[in-house]
Amino acid sequence: MSFIHLVYKDLLILCRDRLTLFLLFILPFLVVFGLGFIVDERAFSNRNDSMRISVLVLDSGLGLQNKSWARLAVEDFQQTPNMLVEELADLTEAKRLVENHDRAAVIVFHPVFSEKVNQCSFLREGINPFHRDGVYLERLGVEVLRDTKQPATAALIQQFAQVSLLRVVLPYMIGRAFEKLGDPSFIELLGREVSLPVPPKLRFLVSKEKLALGELLELAAAGDKKMMDEYRSKVGNGIQNALSGQFEKYNLTGKTWASLTKSMLDNGIIISQDESQESIKKIDKSVVRFQIFVPSMTVLFSFVFLFVSGWNIVAEKKQSTLQRIFYTPVGNWVILLGKMFPIIILTVLQVGFMMLMGVFFLGFELADVGTSFVYRFCFLSIFLFCISFCVAGISTLLGFLVSNETQLIFVSGIVFLFFGVLGGCVFPLEIMPEYAKSLAILTPQGWALQAIRELLSYKGNSSFQESIFFQGCLVLLGIGVITSLISHWIIVKMRSGDWIWN
Repeated sequence: MSFIHLVYKDLLILCRDRLTLFLLFILPFLVVFGLGFIVDERAFSNRNDSMRISVLVLDSGLGLQNKSWARLAVEDFQQTPNMLVEELADLTEAKRLVENHDRAAVIVFHPVFSEKVNQCSFLREGINPFHRDGVYLERLGVEVLRDTKQPATAALIQQFAQVSLLRVVLPYMIGRAFEKLGDPSFIELLGREVSLPVPPKLRFLVSKEKLALGELLELAAAGDKKMMDEYRSKVGNGIQNALSGQFEKYNLTGKTWASLTKSMLDNGIIISQDESQESIKKIDKSVVRFQIFVPSMTVLFSFVFLFVSGWNIVAEKKQSTLQRIFYTPVGNWVILLGKMFPIIILTVLQVGFMMLMGVFFLGFELADVGTSFVYRFCFLSIFLFCISFCVAGISTLLGFLVSNETQLIFVSGIVFLFFGVLGGCVFPLEIMPEYAKSLAILTPQGWALQAIRELLSYKGNSSFQESIFFQGCLVLLGIGVITSLISHWIIVKMRSGDWIWN
């Protein structure tokens, strides 16, 4: 029995169940689309709304532009990309939706909201609404009704309210503070606090070496109160004009975020006047979901062959087929590679199929690793071989170690799912805490995901770090080599009779 015969036999057995083989190839692609629909029900529409914010407006006070501050806050919510704002009718409905777990949180603007915002100021008598993470919602008359069964989403919505209200309140306070620079009371205070030296040639007119600014204005006005007020007004205007010229990129008199930052809103895109059109990009979260799902599901389902290959070896041990192979004059490495090679072929085909589906249907492309197609194909071949060799090595080792199908399901399930979770194939590493991210390097899935994310680029994001890619591939190759050596040792022990047959 030669190597070719061993490979052909195992391939024939593995491909006999055509339905299973079909599912092994098509299921990962279907899962990617399924997750896309779950994450965003408007997956293929032109709208960018992907998170619903429920609000209840009870405030009817007066803010700016003949609108209440609550209405201005809601407009800011609506102008935020990827947000769908839902306005509720009354407080009873809001509480019912939260209690029934239909909404993770509802932002409630109470009737005092406009009054409280109007009182916000940098002055001593004004309300200071700020703290480290945003604004004190309770100081402004804002309440977030939260569902304790959905703490993560509720926390996101509350944080969104914090940031949005910061954009609403802070420009208003800056605008009010800037107006105070021209206020007569401020100029009078400035006149008392700022002193200027009297030139020696003019000291014969006054008996002081320094005069306060207010005294100089009184001296220039010659006691005329009307002229004195005019001079104070000119000082105030001069201060405002000087600061406006110094900070010309901002409109310090603007009391809204768009006015303060000199920006405008055009079809959901915030455009600053000093930005070029090339730097303006729409944020589309649908880009992110496929950028995460395609690599992660490709890696996750490549390890499903642990069950397939392991099951085949367990069956051969139970049916004494493996013992009969051991009695043939075939080398130990030939037997091992004969078991591994079919899994390598099927894994290469499955991973390659998923990557092709991503390229043709989901906007992926090979990263910018060179202009030559052959050069890019070499990188792709390296990754396909490393991940398939790793999967084949682990699956063959598990097949030799376990004694029955039940053990195989449990052990393979740990490697497939538990390691897949730790490796970032189920939950994106970006949302994991730092200590969880460090655990990803303990799993083959984590290294495979690191390599494939460098190899695949999405819609023009073609950055490629060769060191990261090769690091992931080398670890996968190392895992395959180590598991293969252990499997070879087991085969030697089995053929010599020193290994207890399961």
